Amino acid sequence: MKGKTMKHLAFAASLVAMLALTTPAAHAQYYVGALIGGGSVGQEFSTSDRSDDAGTVAFTVLGGYELSLGERFFVAGETYIDVVDVNISYPYEFAGLVFEDDTVWSSNIQFGVQTLFGVKFGKAAAYGLVASHFEYWELEEDYGYTTQNGTPAATDTASDSTFAPGWQVGVGGRYMFTNNIGIRGEYRFSQVDIDVTSFGSSYETTFQTHEAGIGLTYSF
Repeated sequence: MKGKTMKHLAFAASLVAMLALTTPAAHAQYYVGALIGGGSVGQEFSTSDRSDDAGTVAFTVLGGYELSLGERFFVAGETYIDVVDVNISYPYEFAGLVFEDDTVWSSNIQFGVQTLFGVKFGKAAAYGLVASHFEYWELEEDYGYTTQNGTPAATDTASDSTFAPGWQVGVGGRYMFTNNIGIRGEYRFSQVDIDVTSFGSSYETTFQTHEAGIGLTYSF
């Protein structure tokens, strides 16, 4: 329920910002940017207490449209694409059997539409952001049961992939060196929930990402 509520709030905020950006204004500009960073991705399951996390490196490209609200405040709508490298796997044993599980969850692309609400301090600015966020995940499961003495008991394989909808929030800051070129850094937290059916069982898994990045922007 919490995840669905956050998705609706993110979509509503994006819609309000997009409507605001259609209002004529003297201070409005398009911009593009690129950031590099990293963080951690945690995974939890609805049917067990099993969980894990992994580090990630991310490269982000973005583009948007900023509208000044007076001298101090601004709102912006932008789209972004994150190229990431995430792999999470689960080996463990139980009940006298060794469960050799090469279950690997991997993600290499994320994207979304986000809204920035900010305040300016001369050439610097601080902002918060909220986004409708999507992640592409692949599941490759190749496992086998063996007894403690090494005798094979069973093997099987499965694979799946999906684009998972979710939400994202964050905070950031920027500094404009000139009217066109600036530096930008931010922290983002995102969450997506995925319904999975694997080997006859169904469950929900949740991915939560903490990520920080820094990069350059160019305003037209």
